[in-house]
Amino acid sequence: MKFFIYTSLILLVSRCRADLPVELKDFKMVPRKALDSNKIIRIPSLDEDTDLSYFDNIDNVIVIEDTGTLVVNKHKLNTAERTGGNMFAFFPDFKPDKTTWYEFKPGKSDTVLGPRLPLSGCLNSNFGDGGSLGGSISTTFGKTATLDFPWVWDLAGMVSVNLDWSPEVVSSVSYSGSYSCNIGKGETGQVFIQPFFIEVGNPQSRTIKINRGRTFTSPFSKKPTHLEIGEWGHLGKKIRLNSPFAMPIFTCTTDPRYLACGANILGDSYAF
Repeated sequence: MKFFIYTSLILLVSRCRADLPVELKDFKMVPRKALDSNKIIRIPSLDEDTDLSYFDNIDNVIVIEDTGTLVVNKHKLNTAERTGGNMFAFFPDFKPDKTTWYEFKPGKSDTVLGPRLPLSGCLNSNFGDGGSLGGSISTTFGKTATLDFPWVWDLAGMVSVNLDWSPEVVSSVSYSGSYSCNIGKGETGQVFIQPFFIEVGNPQSRTIKINRGRTFTSPFSKKPTHLEIGEWGHLGKKIRLNSPFAMPIFTCTTDPRYLACGANILGDSYAF
């Protein structure tokens, strides 16, 4: 997915009376693809008699078109083990195999505004003539750049909205550029960023096992015969993901009620 936002503009934000214009220069918003080797495969539907060749490769990500659901191999859901060091050593069920897969069903998704995060410290000009408050942006929102749980919902949610779109896994978003804001005489100002998120409601999953058994044509070896599809289980009320499509809101405020002068400044990465 070749997608980014590149702009040089002035944002006028009026979320409170003391907000001032923020000037952005060379601003880029770049979704980061998953580092995994994933092959997107689309099939019309899924049942016990589905062609088992779709499950030959654990790197396959299977899109079920009639339901908008997504099927991935269980090994994809344990980044720690695949990148060196197994944080779930007590749970050996994550070892690679082709027999256990998981299907994910997202519910309704909405784009929501996240919390305000300070980009800068405070410029205190209460007893001065004012000045310019500025800096650079170089940060990434997101926890992982692999196809991992729960970030699989990112792809599942997009697939359910538009099956004509060729999906790629976007699990984090990088921002870069510079900002500036002019603080007036006798004021104290600070610049904030508010990213947007995709909230997926009522997420569900179920287990898919590849049944192996002896057949008339292969009486001495167990061959894949059919799928065993489990029951849907609910995983919680909502899952929140980074939105790769909505540009964040930048705010320069001088209202003392909204300043966070002693807060930590946004660093190179931020995980919610």
